[in-house]
Amino acid sequence: MGSPRTFLPLAERVSSDGRPPVPVALLSVSRRLEGDQVLIRESDRSSCCWLVRTGALLVSVSSLAGRRGHLAVCGPGALVEGVDGAEIRALVASEVTRLTPTEFERDPAAARWLAAARASEVRLWQRRLGRTLTQRVPDRLGDVLIELAETFGRPWPGGVRIELPLGQELLAGLVGATRESVNRALAELVRQGRVGRAGRSYVVYDRSSS
Repeated sequence: MGSPRTFLPLAERVSSDGRPPVPVALLSVSRRLEGDQVLIRESDRSSCCWLVRTGALLVSVSSLAGRRGHLAVCGPGALVEGVDGAEIRALVASEVTRLTPTEFERDPAAARWLAAARASEVRLWQRRLGRTLTQRVPDRLGDVLIELAETFGRPWPGGVRIELPLGQELLAGLVGATRESVNRALAELVRQGRVGRAGRSYVVYDRSSS
């Protein structure tokens, strides 16, 4: 998230500040995925990890009752590894680079980059945990949409349009709420002028400029 394998979604892009640039040696073996194509199945066991170059990967788990939960949407710059019982699939057409333990053992720069990536992961999940424990569903949903806009957004009049297919079931899984609660939360965010729709996409508005 020897130790259980983890997935390491990073909010920052590859070139973001505060993290060492990805060593060139790690960018040599890539794989292209079509939308909805599975990268890692729930039953897979693997010691390698994958760096997201383009697109978006969805990390999901199934409960004992068969309900599907979505843990994260990982964009460019994210490092993902298999989690026991988790599935990782492309949400849209994506490109990933395969990394193996050998890569990190033979390249000190790669090892330092991995350590920095995992430190960033810890900070990200501390923030997400605090949000889940303390915020109302509308505020949690608003924060999730802001995070998605920061990674997958494109400029839009008054805000940022999220260039991803985001159904309400997917949003409910990311927020940790029922679909009905997300419906009500979306309506509240729209009334507040924080979120809007542009076709089938969501727009996150910049309220600081209003």
